[in-house]
Amino acid sequence: MNGMGLFRGARLLARGLSSGTSGGIRVGIIGAGRIGQVHAETLAFRCPQAKPVRIVDFFEDVAKTVAGKFGIDHAGTDYMDIVNDSSIDAVWICSPSSMHAEQIIAAAKAGKHIFCEKPLATSLKEVDDVIKVVDESGVKMMMAFQRRFDPNFARARKAVDDGVVGDPIMFHLTSRDPAPPPIDYILKSGGLHNDMAVHDYDVARFLMKSECVRVTALGKCRIDPKIASEGKDIDTSLTILEF
Repeated sequence: MNGMGLFRGARLLARGLSSGTSGGIRVGIIGAGRIGQVHAETLAFRCPQAKPVRIVDFFEDVAKTVAGKFGIDHAGTDYMDIVNDSSIDAVWICSPSSMHAEQIIAAAKAGKHIFCEKPLATSLKEVDDVIKVVDESGVKMMMAFQRRFDPNFARARKAVDDGVVGDPIMFHLTSRDPAPPPIDYILKSGGLHNDMAVHDYDVARFLMKSECVRVTALGKCRIDPKIASEGKDIDTSLTILEF
């Protein structure tokens, strides 16, 4: 379900950007891990308006393997190779959460349009810095809130827009990952709320057609004790958003 929304969201952004370029947009991908490969496949095979031309990853062999698999001409380890490549129109940021703010700012200052995996950043100061630079640079930027493009959530929003369900009073959503993520991932993720629950918060805003004015959150580590002892995080959360 979410994969379909991800494909549609990426295609929509590429279509919008390509309207101002000839021959489609040339894309650089930062991060060749699981989600980076999902985007590389989408851009290479499902999005005729775009062409991935360079991919980088901390592990060079991974970048080269993914490049070969999806027909990407260039692979390396330094994301600044993408930022400094004047032939690249847009950057897909699929790196660890702790790197997002730095890479968004670099790409925006270079005049490149940006698609970034969530979260935007891992601190409020970084969020403010990123928004300021993106606004000043005048580039287009989209966060990977793909659930808005998922057919089921889109149908629910249409029902709200058409008055089928009346005025929304309460929205209840339960999300679960199939298994706990690795500790190394958790340490760079920004935590459960930034990394996973952020999708739920966005869907709530989308369906309630409003912005949140108050947040109450509770959390515990109930599934994997290592997430608390080594990852310094929680694995179970209850959040109440007031609109």
